[in-house]
Amino acid sequence: LNAPHSQRVMQELVSNVDQIRRSWFFLAFQVPNLPEWMIRLNLKNFLKNMLQEQAIRKGAFSRSDTEIYQAALEKPGALAAAIAYYRQLLSPQTWMQSLSQTIQPVTAPTLVLWGEEDGFLSHQLTEGLEKMIAAPFRFKRIPHCGHWIQQEVPQTVNRELLQFLCQTA
Repeated sequence: LNAPHSQRVMQELVSNVDQIRRSWFFLAFQVPNLPEWMIRLNLKNFLKNMLQEQAIRKGAFSRSDTEIYQAALEKPGALAAAIAYYRQLLSPQTWMQSLSQTIQPVTAPTLVLWGEEDGFLSHQLTEGLEKMIAAPFRFKRIPHCGHWIQQEVPQTVNRELLQFLCQTA
């Protein structure tokens, strides 16, 4: 669900200006403790922007939905854990591994559902995915949908997941 292969992210971050622009926060999150502090200062507005305002299909996140995310991220260590994903993605060790190793193919059946209007991730991240997957693979673009496809089009996501799981079971 709008989650690219990590090696495709690395490839695009060194060659695609559009993806670098979309992923500016990857770099901002590398500074220890500062992102957590800044987000905590105004977590409610951060989440409103990140979820409600970034959704292509307005209304995908209600105020109560956003409050649930806020309560979860207010728990000790939760925000740091969420940011750790981005820190790890751009760590020197990850960079060296991605640049020096051949791509290890994914061997599990894989379904990729991609919101065509994702403001965070370029559609170019999906190019060549079929070469990275050595298992049953299905890719489907979801029109008029952003990064949060499971909230924006839950019926479509559920239908596609069930169909894929039944076909690959």
